[in-house]
Amino acid sequence: MKIEDVYIWDINAKWLGISPFQLMENAGAGVARVIEENFGKGLNVAIFCGTGNNGGDGFVVARHLSFENDVTVFLVGDEIKIRSEEARHNWEILRKLDFVKIKILKDSSQVKALNLEGYDVIVDALLGAGTRGEPKEPIRSAIEKINEYAGKAKIISVDLPSGYPSKAQVRCDFAVTFQWDKEEFEGFERIVAKIGYPRELYHLVGPGDAKFALRKGGEHKGQNGRLLIIGGSEDYFGAPYLAA
Repeated sequence: MKIEDVYIWDINAKWLGISPFQLMENAGAGVARVIEENFGKGLNVAIFCGTGNNGGDGFVVARHLSFENDVTVFLVGDEIKIRSEEARHNWEILRKLDFVKIKILKDSSQVKALNLEGYDVIVDALLGAGTRGEPKEPIRSAIEKINEYAGKAKIISVDLPSGYPSKAQVRCDFAVTFQWDKEEFEGFERIVAKIGYPRELYHLVGPGDAKFALRKGGEHKGQNGRLLIIGGSEDYFGAPYLAA
């Protein structure tokens, strides 16, 4: 499964009635479940969140972990930049919770001043798969700060390490990726969490035009599936012949 395929499945899931809110909830709950299954409960957890949907997943992780763990959320960036409805919704929920500590870090100097000693787990929910190029400040400083604690705390990335595949990327112990293992991810360990995509999405593409990922320039025909055409008869085979 490729990242482009995931975007298409999200579109088709929405047509089925599976909302982005549900998918974000399932993703965050899945990450929290993996963390507790691997490291137990009663943890001191730092969650670094960006202002995009990866950060939105992190807000959900924080809510789920806060029931039996001590959780601090570090929002890296300005909260007014949380634009998607689902991320904003989960941020507003988080702000109402007494048992989740929130710290907003708007510039790199605030990030660099952080002391993360004493945290058992650091969750990286800064950047998602849609990010391109080198991370910009203050995200870059947050990545560097997280990496200072590699080997001291367990570092878990949401979907993939922030900054991947650039040189400035989080050095995670593993990433919790969603529904399937993405074939282009390499260089870090991955654990897959199911988030509720139904099997129908393998063949159902919505009420009209099919939504497919565009072919990349370097791909050959063997990488883009197979097509079977059935039609015509013993005497009339021109249409399927031309279609092929």
